[in-house]
Amino acid sequence: MKAHDNVIKEYEDIRGEIKQKIELHNSLIMFMITTVVAVLAFAVQGDNSILYLLPFGIIIPTSMRITYYRTAMAKLSAYIIVYIENKIKGLNWETRNNKLINSVHNSIYDNLTISQYYEGMILSLICYLLYFFDYFKGKEAGNYHRVWPQRGRYRFTGGADCHTYRADSGTHRAFESKPERPSFQKRASEDGRSAS
Repeated sequence: MKAHDNVIKEYEDIRGEIKQKIELHNSLIMFMITTVVAVLAFAVQGDNSILYLLPFGIIIPTSMRITYYRTAMAKLSAYIIVYIENKIKGLNWETRNNKLINSVHNSIYDNLTISQYYEGMILSLICYLLYFFDYFKGKEAGNYHRVWPQRGRYRFTGGADCHTYRADSGTHRAFESKPERPSFQKRASEDGRSAS
């Protein structure tokens, strides 16, 4: 009788752990979806295509943690099926659930079931497509600052004798006209001296 009680207690503990992991798993999914939608809404109102790639910093680590919880739940469920439910009559929920999943072979049902485990990949694909759409849209319109911030935006301003920042820097600047330097006679006359 004592061994039977110990098995029941172990079953209850494992079921409680599975329930806890399900709650954490669902909370992470809701957090990921809500945060990604908020960032995408901010990116739509922004003026930079790179903003559509920011959700990857949320999707990747959150998806890794979600995968951990799913793997842990599968291991706990397998432990209950193998070591607990075959010893006690009436405790067969995990066993029946596993048999039901393996017995159903419907393409539509299978596709819907599989899609539930790829929310991270689906969100990543949406962000990637939005990025390319906004990138090529800005490129066709000639609005390149939608992809990269404005050049020289964070550069230091120049002094009184130099330019702040010039976007047309290159070899063609060598052909620009230089300011004419006053002759020696002109400078001497301005200083009140005679040129000799």
